[in-house]
Amino acid sequence: MQQSAGGLRTVVAVLSAGLIGAGMLLTGLYGEQAGLYEEQIGLAYGSAGPWESDAQETGGYPLSGTYEEFPELTSLLLLSEEGAFAARNDSLTQRYPNLAPDFLESLADCYPGELLTAGTAGIRFYLQTDERCADRLFGEDPIGVYGCGPSAMAMVVSTLTDLVIDPVKMAEWAYENGYWAKQSGSYHTLIAGAAQAFSLSCESCPREDTDRMREALEEGSLIVVLMGEGQFTDSGHFIVLYGLCASGEVRLADPNSLQRTNQEWELETITKEAKSYAADGGPFWIISRQQ
Repeated sequence: MQQSAGGLRTVVAVLSAGLIGAGMLLTGLYGEQAGLYEEQIGLAYGSAGPWESDAQETGGYPLSGTYEEFPELTSLLLLSEEGAFAARNDSLTQRYPNLAPDFLESLADCYPGELLTAGTAGIRFYLQTDERCADRLFGEDPIGVYGCGPSAMAMVVSTLTDLVIDPVKMAEWAYENGYWAKQSGSYHTLIAGAAQAFSLSCESCPREDTDRMREALEEGSLIVVLMGEGQFTDSGHFIVLYGLCASGEVRLADPNSLQRTNQEWELETITKEAKSYAADGGPFWIISRQQ
């Protein structure tokens, strides 16, 4: 039988601040991908440089410059807007062969998470109790109560890839691919399964190997942890470790708590309170970009 986790008995109704900006040239494209396709559309329409992207207002990366600085894009001068979108979709399909093209296209409707930076790294943070997703369904259950698994993997994918996927869309994908456990949250197989589907690497890490965990965080990887009874949950709950502090403590993203997310934590506390047993390689999964 598959093991599941994520059902929370207490809902903390905290709303995170949205970072959707007005001025993004292509709605739904963020990060490096946003910058690239803003360049393409700008070239297609012959806009005069220099120009500046306001992608940072939507949580993406700032980009500015003149056409002379981007000679590799001169072949795009005659691209139409439709052509630029088609080129993007073809590129995404090649990079994510395990995902259907229509699913990739649907990600344009996702809202961006809040970009958190601390210690050695950063993460695109989603709160499962955000009003934009709390009452939406993960299978037959509300994301705000049972959606920590999809919310955690939405953070992982939106941080480590050039895709933006919110908890609603990740919950939809997880349900359609058999990772929903009725009134129990997610099957533990969601973590490695989602990593593979979104072209990421996933490795199991023994609870006692804290040196490997620190090394992974220093390298920019993320660690999904299934927590057991303690400060994070009274049942089972997924969180994501994303950075190291100068003090040696870790930073984490808890999809059910801004308060816990904004704290620094002793790694020993996390290893102590993690589930004593988790299926499919848990309770610690190191997720990283494929080399």
